[in-house]
Order: sequence, then structure tokens, then C-alpha cells
Amino acid sequence: MRVLVTGATGFVGSHIVPALVSAGHEVRTLARGARPSSLPAGVKVFQGSISDARSVRDAVRGVDACVHLVAIIVQRGEQTYQRVNVDGAKNLVRAMEEEGVSRLVHMSALGADAGSRFPYLRSKGEGEAIVEGSSLDWTILRPSALHGSGSGFFRPIVWTMRWMPFYPLPNGGRTRFQPLWIGDLARCVVRALEGAALKERVDCGGPQTMTFAEIVRAVMRFLGKKRLLLSVPVWAARPFAWIQSFRKDPLVTGEQLDMVVLDNACDPDAIKRAFGVEPAAFADTDLRWLASV
Repeated sequence: MRVLVTGATGFVGSHIVPALVSAGHEVRTLARGARPSSLPAGVKVFQGSISDARSVRDAVRGVDACVHLVAIIVQRGEQTYQRVNVDGAKNLVRAMEEEGVSRLVHMSALGADAGSRFPYLRSKGEGEAIVEGSSLDWTILRPSALHGSGSGFFRPIVWTMRWMPFYPLPNGGRTRFQPLWIGDLARCVVRALEGAALKERVDCGGPQTMTFAEIVRAVMRFLGKKRLLLSVPVWAARPFAWIQSFRKDPLVTGEQLDMVVLDNACDPDAIKRAFGVEPAAFADTDLRWLASV
């Protein structure tokens, strides 16, 4: 099967593309510059951007299916939620309908809701609505916190342990997550392309519900760190988030702090029912990547 993958060089894409290649699929992607060195051999690169309808249509022409991974979690300059998360989905859906490509696997996020008061989750919900309102044979995946090499969720956790003598837990670390190994998500994508979960939204989580404090303790144990865990109100973390806002790749943003009160857990059997995938527990996966975050 010829598959266009948008966002092939991001964290999720860097695991999805090799899984598709290993499954025997021919993969192509969009890139704005020179061919990214991280792409496996044989992946065809089309120059362009998800925000440019014409280049999206050129990349879609001749494929059998698409996997849409492009999204941003931080707005900066012209890279806004509307332009990337919403209009990008619209560009891809329109191109697929015009070129007669029917199969789409769309990566969303747990908690996505077009009516959300949080701009990121609202944009992801609007993207879902575009996909669901199309004529395509779609599957929407809505993962919880993802772990594996390159995971952005764990970057601030490891950074804090390295540079601070204590660990501040916004909201007391009570927020619940369902950590999912990126390799299991990649298996779900492959199964979806093979025809599983047509016209379904699937919440994707691991087998365990863990509070943020439990996740921090698990990382601490693996890295051999000992840090005092301190419960702090969200407002106390805002100065750090404000400082981070001046970085190109911030560890945390004010909006992410706002969302810290939202649980991010789901039915642990959802992906087993939809795709036949038995997700691995956090502690049962290879965590050596944490040492290089």
C-alpha cells in the first residue's frame, strides 16, 4: 500500500514510519526543506507544507491511504492552532476527496473537544469534526501520554530531576494518565490501515492508570534519582512557564499548566477491542531512552 504520512519526522512519526515500512508499505511524506536524515531509506519526500493546499494535493496524488500526524502543541508566529491543527486537516481531507483516496488514519488527542475552553484541545476537536464530516473511511486515534524515545511529555520530568533538588507537582500530581508505549500506538496505526476500526474514534491508553506523581516516581526510580516531591499550586509554576515561553522549544507553557487539572485517562481495553493490540505497561517497556532525554 502507498501511504502518505504527514509529520513523519516528529516524535510520533519517527516511530510510525519505520513500523509502516517494516509492514511492507511504501511511504511518502511532506517536508519543507531538504530530505530529513532521520527518514528510513526508500521513503519518498514531497516538498511542501500541510498549510499549503497545493503541495498537499500533489503529495496525496497516487497514494492508497494517508496517516495524518501533523499538529502543534505550542503556537508561535504563523504556526497557529487554526493554521496547522484545523486548516491542515481541512487541506488533507479536501485533497484526499479530490484525488479519490478514501482511507485516513487521523492522530488526535485524548480530551479533544471542539467545545473545549482550552485552545489546543479545541483545535484538535475541530480537526476531528472535519474528518468525521468527510466522505472518507477514517479512523481517529486519541492517545493519552506517549512514552518512548523522543517523547516530549517526559522531557520536563527528566530535566527537572537533573537540575532541581526537589520536584514540584502542580495540582499535587493528582492528574491521571494512561501512559501508552509509542510502539503499541504504531501497531494500532498499521492495523487501522489494514481496515480495523473504520469510522471509529478510539481512545488509546496503556493498561495502567497512573497519577502524574506516580509517573514521576517511576522515572525517578529508573534514573536512580532521589528528589523530594512537593505539591504546589498551579499559580506557583507560572513564572517558570513564562520564562519558558521565550524559548523556541519550551519545556512547559502557561496553557499546558492550565490543562494540568484535566485527567487524561481512558478505557484500558479500548485498543485491544479495536485493534487486537495488548498494550505494554510502562514499567515493562525498555526505558533506557530516559537517560538520553
